[in-house]
Amino acid sequence: MTDHMHDDSPFHMGDRIKKAGELAGFDSVLALAEATGLSRNSLGQYEATGVVPRRSTRITIALATGVRLAWLETGKGPVFNDEARSLPHLDSNQEPTG
Repeated sequence: MTDHMHDDSPFHMGDRIKKAGELAGFDSVLALAEATGLSRNSLGQYEATGVVPRRSTRITIALATGVRLAWLETGKGPVFNDEARSLPHLDSNQEPTG
């Protein structure tokens, strides 16, 4: 069962999920699935059909990709929170950069 929400963006939820993954540098649905812990099939279905996933899933995708949850849900406003984009990024084996 998915949450119902009003989406009046010209791009459906699947388009935004795909764009979020691309902007975060994930080169495939599999890479995004591994980063989020979600199944590749579910993500592929969201991207292909625009089916709106549960809110907890939308939050997981937003956190993994760094996009604003509000943008992911509605397609409105900035894609990224400027503060979040300026935070240091960590690689699992590196010191903070940025």
